[in-house]
Amino acid sequence: MRNNKGQFGKGNKGRPKGTKNKSTLPTKQMIADYFENGGLAKLISDIEELEGKDKVGAKIKLLDYYMPKLKAVEVKAEVNNPSDSLTKQEIKEQLEKIRHIRSQKEWDSSNDGN
Repeated sequence: MRNNKGQFGKGNKGRPKGTKNKSTLPTKQMIADYFENGGLAKLISDIEELEGKDKVGAKIKLLDYYMPKLKAVEVKAEVNNPSDSLTKQEIKEQLEKIRHIRSQKEWDSSNDGN
């Protein structure tokens, strides 16, 4: 069951992965029967009787049941370089901290053997 925001409630994770959509399943079965039970010849002849835009339109509509539609994906990324916002003095301070940490680690590792 969904709440007023359209979200599933606790314990309900929604439709299991791979489960077919109930609203499109009958349509897909009907089209599959059309193709599987000798309906392909009839479909082709029906489409061939159409002309121009109607013929192309029918083929495009059937394509929706054959191949899933792809969605466009837009990626927006912003890269911030921290050094652009730091002053030279702040950069020097950060480098000094790094040097201090590095020297401390080197000192610690050299004294581990004693």
